[in-house]
Amino acid sequence: GSDITRAAGIGSMNDAEGTAMAADAEKKYWYNLKSGAVEHGFVSPSVDRAGPYDTEAEAAAAPEKMKANSKRWADEERAEDA
Repeated sequence: GSDITRAAGIGSMNDAEGTAMAADAEKKYWYNLKSGAVEHGFVSPSVDRAGPYDTEAEAAAAPEKMKANSKRWADEERAEDA
């Protein structure tokens, strides 16, 4: 497992599991944060991608979903601070 997964409280992962997950993720759709394009597989550097998404339509809707999630998290934070 990696230090990142342990630090995040995620169960450790062996190399075979990580390789299998990467191979599966390569077959998925990604939203390119720089260009706004939907990509299939690992086309762009990971820092420029959001995902993975199962369908092209889900990836295309990523900006709206990210905006909604951000609003929900901000609302939850305000409620906790109240």
